[in-house]
Amino acid sequence: MNPRQEESSQKRSEPKRRYSSPLREEQRLATRARVVDAAGAVFAERGYVATTMQAIAGAAAVSVDTVYLTGSKRELLFAALEKALVGDEGSHSALERPWVKEMLAEPDARCLLSVLARATGEVHARTAGIFHALVGGAAADDEVAHAYRGLVGRMRSDTAAIASLLDERRGTQRGVAAEDLGDTFWVITHVEAYRHLVEEAGWSLERYVTWLEQVLMTLVLGPLAADAPAGASGEESPPVH
Repeated sequence: MNPRQEESSQKRSEPKRRYSSPLREEQRLATRARVVDAAGAVFAERGYVATTMQAIAGAAAVSVDTVYLTGSKRELLFAALEKALVGDEGSHSALERPWVKEMLAEPDARCLLSVLARATGEVHARTAGIFHALVGGAAADDEVAHAYRGLVGRMRSDTAAIASLLDERRGTQRGVAAEDLGDTFWVITHVEAYRHLVEEAGWSLERYVTWLEQVLMTLVLGPLAADAPAGASGEESPPVH
């Protein structure tokens, strides 16, 4: 075999390198984001059972094959909910997100609860429809139900951790016993409470946020502290870090 033939044989025997293009990856991620966002909108409008992959494809302006390549119906539901909840996909604790850490670092308890009430209202405004679709999906699909239980457990744990942090720092005038505070927080801040008040009772988002802020302050700091506006001068608010 001559040198040229030997070189050609070596090239053929070498494993092919996978072609990687930053532009192609950027396009793939953009398409995925479009499909996930469209899925969230369709789920919120139609519910889980009535949503089809064809409907998601139409909303995203992509082919049905592209939707299937992005994920199963169940995977798209949870991807859409996670993205609406915290801004990105993944089953990480909300407490790991930088904006949550920044919020919990607020040294004034009343200010923290005010920010928490506002953030809760804004999150629910984005996610209430998708979460309602998830509840319907859990009733109709065993795999969705299993994933739903895991998500609820994580969310409840996050809420309990926030409540525990506040309980360690709150003043002597307490509203709710420490052992009940986590689950009380869970019930009060749950998206279903938002749905009852805003979507069913017709409250505005601002009314819901104001109500939630007052309830949280009563729970954590007691009724007298709840009467004082967030950041008010006078008696110092219990620190939270």
